[in-house]
Amino acid sequence: MWITKLKIMHDCVIGNRCKKFSVTTTGMPFQVYIEKGITYSPQIQTLHCNKELAEKFIKDLRKDKRIKNLEVEGNTFFLVEMRKDKIPATYHHSKLIFIKPVFADKEGYEYWEIAS
Repeated sequence: MWITKLKIMHDCVIGNRCKKFSVTTTGMPFQVYIEKGITYSPQIQTLHCNKELAEKFIKDLRKDKRIKNLEVEGNTFFLVEMRKDKIPATYHHSKLIFIKPVFADKEGYEYWEIAS
């Protein structure tokens, strides 16, 4: 078995907003799937911020046309992101496992710890 840690930044509906609102999140992506050339990325996230910033973050997220589904419970939310271009989670393989939740910092970087 091997373990690796990654620090990545990309055009991300979560990371971009973490930077915009100066908040952090932890979350887990689920199995990404592609249908008719569209990538669907379901994930669950928890915001680490006060209620006011969380509400602004969610309000802004609801406006994003890439969000197909969004369900919110307090500072935790489930979403399905749709994209025509590939995102890092697109390259996730069934033999890879996330050993820790993905952390997104206030600068928009994501920290992944994966193993196989």
